[in-house]
Amino acid sequence: MGILICGDEYIRELNRSYRGIDSATDVITFALNDRSDDDFCFEADKRLLGDIVISIDTARRQARALKHPLNVELLHLVCHGVLHLLGYDHIDARDRKKMFSAHSKMIAGFFAEAGLQEYINDTWLMEDKDI
Repeated sequence: MGILICGDEYIRELNRSYRGIDSATDVITFALNDRSDDDFCFEADKRLLGDIVISIDTARRQARALKHPLNVELLHLVCHGVLHLLGYDHIDARDRKKMFSAHSKMIAGFFAEAGLQEYINDTWLMEDKDI
């Protein structure tokens, strides 16, 4: 798995090129085992997840809006990206509930490992978005 930290301008171009959405976003993932795209499905090695691209500019804005440190926001975005690479999505209410349940469990482990236990019950921006 690769993680690229970039600015809004670069992630906006990726979002436009790959998703047809002409705006910056916080995180985009590129799964290597994407069953919807036969050209990019590498079944031989399921350990290869793909890449996560995070906009540091958007992460900073979201961290300020939620009044938590940037490293907390980045951990949320990495967690969110990993879940997408594992096949989770949040398009409908049922999938959203499954994804955010997994997110809560995963992020608690990240925060405990990083010594950030005070943020385990922190509200994350994506939980409030109408996606």
